[in-house]
Amino acid sequence: MLHITMFILIMITVGMHRPKFSTSVVIIVIFTACLWTLDRIIRGAKIFWNFFGNSLTVTALPGNALRVKLGRRMRYSPGSHAFLWVPAIRWAESHPFTLLSSDPSEFVIRVYDGFTRDLYKAAQEFPGRSLRCSVDGAYGQIPNFKVFEKVVLVAGGSGASFTFAVALDLIEAFNKAVKSIDFIWVVRHQGTLKV
Repeated sequence: MLHITMFILIMITVGMHRPKFSTSVVIIVIFTACLWTLDRIIRGAKIFWNFFGNSLTVTALPGNALRVKLGRRMRYSPGSHAFLWVPAIRWAESHPFTLLSSDPSEFVIRVYDGFTRDLYKAAQEFPGRSLRCSVDGAYGQIPNFKVFEKVVLVAGGSGASFTFAVALDLIEAFNKAVKSIDFIWVVRHQGTLKV
């Protein structure tokens, strides 16, 4: 709700900023507001459409992390992200996470605060419990790594979900062009590697 309030305040201040409140400023503000409203309507419709028949299971992992497996398979390209909405955790929020794999569709998420902390608590209190959810995505585009002879992937901490997705895709494709993959993952705690 904060982003809606901020948008409205910004549009009002943009309209009032001009010394001579001309019709062109009003048109620009109305046009921008219509684009933003249309984006919210389309995004809300996609979240609502993907809600039916979709669920997830959450598993708490060592090192303050979560594994989220979706009940429905989704199409995605490696390294892309999707917005996850779990109304049982936060009714009015959806958050972007990088997709790790598509079969099954899953995320590995680093726990911080807010939404991820509440999701982590739910995973600890009710392990294996299925929660209704919706996913909007996948978004993002990455270079085609399959055209290179050697691929070097470097990640730190939870950023490895991006590089894992790319590495898994390269291994599954078994492309003859890629001769070697170097995977470098930097973590703070050795227990993270056992995930």
